[in-house]
Amino acid sequence: MRKFVPGYESCFIIDSASLIGVRETRHFKGKYTITKEDILEAKVFDDYVVKDAYFNFDIHNITGASLDKTGVQQKFLQAKGYTIPYRCLLPDTKKNLLFCGRNISGTHVAHSNYRAMPICVGIGEAAGVAASIASKRSIPLEEVETAEIRQIIGI
Repeated sequence: MRKFVPGYESCFIIDSASLIGVRETRHFKGKYTITKEDILEAKVFDDYVVKDAYFNFDIHNITGASLDKTGVQQKFLQAKGYTIPYRCLLPDTKKNLLFCGRNISGTHVAHSNYRAMPICVGIGEAAGVAASIASKRSIPLEEVETAEIRQIIGI
């Protein structure tokens, strides 16, 4: 950067990450897969456990360096925030397991939105509350009422 970027002649590295962070790998299939359209429409799901999720799409090119060529991140018009349904946290085939954070069930484009840390925190809180309810009542995670999760979280 010192050599090729004007204004960086005196820059230096203070620190760098100790590990390489991978933004996206495999996607899990849940009882519902959240989509780009769900996010753009600010869809309110009956079984939502995250509310007012808001972030621009941040899609990295899957074929090489730079941002995705669709340019979807430059056309983000949704300003209301969206919800994430509990079904995205529940695997399609396994019982008594929850997805949490960026590994919930979603498409490639949707993932570029909900993988932001503030949204992942909300997903983690919902998953923790659901696990607590299921444990205290000795019921399967699939039977936890989302209204109760929302009440405890306060959304």
